[in-house]
Amino acid sequence: MLPLFNAQLGIGADWLVAALSEGEGYGGVLIGIRAGYQFSPSSSGWRSSGEMSVTAPPRYATNGYFVTLTIGVGGFFYQQPKPVVR
Repeated sequence: MLPLFNAQLGIGADWLVAALSEGEGYGGVLIGIRAGYQFSPSSSGWRSSGEMSVTAPPRYATNGYFVTLTIGVGGFFYQQPKPVVR
């Protein structure tokens, strides 16, 4: 069984590289980068599915440094609320 707990400690930044504006709308393209360290407890809950027996199961953990690059597109627009007529 793999570890059920995983945590990351890191830092990241995003840059708005292409901004688009039309009327009350606004959007663009974002590029980002994240870097840090990921850690989890090790797991030794390996099992065999057959006649083979495991006497010294390996230990596994998702520990290590990471770098992630992101690209995103999005936007929003603002619309004045309509007055409530009673």
